[in-house]
Amino acid sequence: MEEIREAAKAFCEAGNEEQKQLARQFFNEVDKNGDGKVSLPEFTDSLREKGFGIMCQSSLFRKLDNYGDGYLDFSDVVALYLLVLNGTPYCDGCGGFAKGLFFTCVECLESESSDSFCVCSGCYRHRTFTHNHPNFIDNILLQSKTGNSSLNAATSDKLNSESEQRGSTLLSKSNANLRCQMKDELCSSFIEWQLSICI
Repeated sequence: MEEIREAAKAFCEAGNEEQKQLARQFFNEVDKNGDGKVSLPEFTDSLREKGFGIMCQSSLFRKLDNYGDGYLDFSDVVALYLLVLNGTPYCDGCGGFAKGLFFTCVECLESESSDSFCVCSGCYRHRTFTHNHPNFIDNILLQSKTGNSSLNAATSDKLNSESEQRGSTLLSKSNANLRCQMKDELCSSFIEWQLSICI
């Protein structure tokens, strides 16, 4: 979380006026009563309204609460804003953010009708999650096979497919053509990769 806090500070200090305005607007939408701080109920209500219900966890709130006083200040909410903006996937295993290397269910990613299922490297390594599909691919292999340099955003788009555009878009919708291309390449690449580690 410290890296995100540093990024939030840099964003607040060096971001252009439009970026700062969007961050302020996001904060004002989350700070429902306008008292300059965000309580846990405001946090959960706002995230649910914005279509990020999966992030409505008190553990995330506590991680964001830099001073541990039970409220999020502006910089804490900017850290949340950056997590959403950068498309950081949420780990469906431990409930934290899957920073760096993470694994995505191939079947869920290919499916038009279901949400993606992602787990951080720790949950994947220790199998501390329950899921009904066996095939996972890591984001680095997926990126190299699809040539998609913004994999985190694409995965987050899938994870947050229920969220609609609102004012300034925080997350863009996945490109349908990219998903179709990825579907064919994913299956072939995943099978080749599994065979290479079994031989």
